Amino acid sequence: MNHILTLLITLLSISSFAQEQEYSLEYVTAVLDSIKIADIKEPCDCSDGMEKIADIMVKSMEGYTSRQQIMSDTLGVKIVNITTIKTQQVAKRCQGELRLTDNDIYDCESFKLLEEKSKVLNRKFGN
Repeated sequence: MNHILTLLITLLSISSFAQEQEYSLEYVTAVLDSIKIADIKEPCDCSDGMEKIADIMVKSMEGYTSRQQIMSDTLGVKIVNITTIKTQQVAKRCQGELRLTDNDIYDCESFKLLEEKSKVLNRKFGN
């Protein structure tokens, strides 16, 4: 369970986003809205949702060089907020309602992608 929590905390703590030209607030919102919490019923659904969040984070923050830069950008702050909310919703569903553990999602294809994207985010924006 610690591994899932670590990944979620990583996503929440570095929730950093959005180049204005490529990744508008509307686009990021649409990607996040495509993650339907009610449709998360299996371990790989959880991993898929978290991976989708990490993917939009990696893509939308390519132009940023620091967490401070993102947090000083109005669009970046808005996207951090909506992504944090979606991450919390996925975490609540997966850990709280479905009571999933690390072992439940390790074999999901999207889990491997999630780990890779979390490493990218950590390298770029970690403490």
